[in-house]
Amino acid sequence: MRIFFLFKILLFISVLSLTTTLVPAQDSSPAIATLLQIEGGVEVVTDKYPKGRRGRDGMLLFAGNKIRTSGKSKATVEYRDGSRIRLFQNSEFMLDLSEEQNTSRRTFKYLLTLNNGSLRGRFKKGLQRTKIRTPTALIGVKGTSVRITENKNKATVSLTEGQVEVSNLSSRAIINPGQWLPEFGRTDDLSKKVVPIPNLLNLKT
Repeated sequence: MRIFFLFKILLFISVLSLTTTLVPAQDSSPAIATLLQIEGGVEVVTDKYPKGRRGRDGMLLFAGNKIRTSGKSKATVEYRDGSRIRLFQNSEFMLDLSEEQNTSRRTFKYLLTLNNGSLRGRFKKGLQRTKIRTPTALIGVKGTSVRITENKNKATVSLTEGQVEVSNLSSRAIINPGQWLPEFGRTDDLSKKVVPIPNLLNLKT
């Protein structure tokens, strides 16, 4: 009887251990952002739902998650430091990395990818270091309000606050408030394409 009882205990422990092992790593990792202000059809791709699931307000987001917006749809991604990214229609956006930095102040390092579409980012000054990749360029963000569009291997970056560094395969440029890089490609000379924003009001709405 005692042997049978011990066998049941060992079996229970084995099953519990196996179950814990099979739980996806994402579930044990902390959420890095929250999905908010959804308008229209928004889809979130995760390890558990590789074909995507419908996004909802308040949904927690983890590293590796991908967000897709359809036509006439929008969504906001809010990070733990209060930085926000507004995704516009027909966009595909990935949350690659979020790391808390070992500094005297609580700061974060973000790596993001915009495969297609457009976004407007408002990043907390002094609290984060962000890099946004697109098929065309790499954009380094320093506490700023920036808008990025990627379409058919042409990118546009415009800035209303802060500063961004944009690089492609052949060059690099710094953009200051009130400037933009309109429709540049992977090999364009970026230093020759930085110009004043023609209508700043449109970029703030």
